[in-house]
Amino acid sequence: MKKNLTEVLDLLEEYNMNFHNEISCDTIVKGNDTLLYTALCNLIKNSCYYSGSTDITLKIIAKDDDFYTFSFYDNGKGVPEESIHKLFSRFFRIEKDKNQKSGTGLGLSIVKESISLGGGNISVSNIKGGGLELVFTLPIPKIKKQ
Repeated sequence: MKKNLTEVLDLLEEYNMNFHNEISCDTIVKGNDTLLYTALCNLIKNSCYYSGSTDITLKIIAKDDDFYTFSFYDNGKGVPEESIHKLFSRFFRIEKDKNQKSGTGLGLSIVKESISLGGGNISVSNIKGGGLELVFTLPIPKIKKQ
C-alpha cells in the first residue's frame, strides 16, 4: 500500500492538485481496507489524469445508524452527460484529449466493485459549474454490547 500512496502523492504534485481530506481520523467503516484503499487511490488517479482540476475533496455528507455517506469531488471539467451512465462500465473510456494519460478503463469499475463488496453503493454526477462528484455509502460496523 505504501507504493500506491507514494504514487498518488507524486501524481498530486505532478498535476499541481490539492487533496482535501475532511474525514476525521476516528471514522471507522466496515469493509476490506485494501479494497477501500485501492478505490480511493483510483478515484484520486482518475481525477488527476482526466479532470483538469486543481482541487479534490473527500468528506462525509451524511450519517445514519447504518451508513456513512461520502462525497468525493473535484473542480474540473466534469464529463459529457451522455457518458455519465457508462463511467462504471468495465473498459469504458471517454474519448481522450491529447494531454490525457492512457488507461484501461478499469479504474472506476474497480471503485464500484470495491464499494459494492463492502456493502455500499456509489453514484456519479456532474457538478453545476464544473467538476465531477462521486457519492458513496459504506456501512458503519456494529459494536456488540457485552
